[in-house]
Amino acid sequence: MVKEGVRGGPLLTAAAHRYGRGDPVSPPAELAFYILAKEFGVAPWEVAEAPLDEVMRALAITAAIRKGEEARSKRSPK
Repeated sequence: MVKEGVRGGPLLTAAAHRYGRGDPVSPPAELAFYILAKEFGVAPWEVAEAPLDEVMRALAITAAIRKGEEARSKRSPK
């Protein structure tokens, strides 16, 4: 995992930009590391050391929770 800059090529860069805009993304592993690291307050290289299947499972759970939270906020009166 590279600690500075996005160096995974154009597909990673495009996915990172879409994620930053709030668009739904099926992220490459490098972006998944970043997303989970941000969610749990750790460095991306710490997440990168975990088994990839566990990282992707945690990412799927995090995405499902966010989707539920968004749906709940749309239903809630403001």
